Amino acid sequence: MAAILDVANLEERWTICKVEDDRKAELIVDLFNHVEMLTRKLAEAEQSLEEKNIYIKSVKQSGAEMKLQINQLQSEKDKYSFSSVVIDGDCMPFTDELVTQGFGGGKKAAGMLRQTILEQLPELDPDIPHHSQVMIRVYANLKGLAKVYHDTQILKNVEILNDFVRGFNRGSSLCDFVDAGNGKECADEKVKENFELGLNDVHCRRVLLGGSGDNGYARLLERHLADSPKRSKILLIEGPPFERELADLRGSFQVLSLSSVFRAQKLPSVKRRVSSQLTPPTTPSTGYAAAASKASAPSTSATTRIDSSSTTTPAQTMSVVLRNKAGERVDSPLSCMPQDVILMKNRKMCNNFHLLGDCHFLRNFGSCQHKHGPKLD
Repeated sequence: MAAILDVANLEERWTICKVEDDRKAELIVDLFNHVEMLTRKLAEAEQSLEEKNIYIKSVKQSGAEMKLQINQLQSEKDKYSFSSVVIDGDCMPFTDELVTQGFGGGKKAAGMLRQTILEQLPELDPDIPHHSQVMIRVYANLKGLAKVYHDTQILKNVEILNDFVRGFNRGSSLCDFVDAGNGKECADEKVKENFELGLNDVHCRRVLLGGSGDNGYARLLERHLADSPKRSKILLIEGPPFERELADLRGSFQVLSLSSVFRAQKLPSVKRRVSSQLTPPTTPSTGYAAAASKASAPSTSATTRIDSSSTTTPAQTMSVVLRNKAGERVDSPLSCMPQDVILMKNRKMCNNFHLLGDCHFLRNFGSCQHKHGPKLD
């Protein structure tokens, strides 16, 4: 006969089984929740990956388009590439051989200058486009220049210089010899403004400055010494030897010597002539020391003495103004002590401010390399 099962035991065993079933159910629920969470994260990751792929594709496409635009802009820039040549004709005279040939010499000078620069530029800038143009502008005080050529007897007829200028302008459509006007600073100002214009033009590959005989261009160059991109665009042309301040700067720039086109020396200065009835004074130096001395010393009037007659009237002295044959005033030379000259040079005063009353650099750029302070008296 089968044993009778204990009800309490059965209930206990059933409770144990029920607990296990509950644990299984709980485990299955947890598994489903975990799978659901992983599925959601996977979907989010796939969406994020898809978005990143779209972004990367867009960036690549934009990068390719931007690169194409850059290449097109560079090509467009190179299409109009040019080099600007700016020359101060007052301190960078062409060779006597060319000038004395008049019209033909002018055409030859323009051709030689342009051809030499076109040949030299690729050596200095290998990346320069082969079709790059060269624009040449020469500025000079033609009236004053003609007088110097005539007075030094290089030209017997000043019309030859005018013919030379016309020939130069006919030498090439991009070669201009411009009369800057009858003033000391006229050519300088035009050269400086055109120099800056080319330096700031994105199409301009090189700016060639011809002004080796004028110290005034040292201040123009000093402003760009710290700007490497602009400094690398500047090329100095050497005709006459560089003046002292320019010679100190030439090591910071590329230099192109054009001795076949420009004189190796500046035009000689000519002593002014005065009437033979008066004692002609020697022409004072136009340097800084002489200018400073002139500013600090009183003007001495020249005098001529009238011989006394046979009467007892004492000789009288009359003051006159010395003039040359052109009617221009000629002052007597002023004396100064050598130590005063050295002292003034060492002080490095601004000529324009103290002698002319106005400093171009202070007025236009707010600063000047030389001293101002109280005006000299």
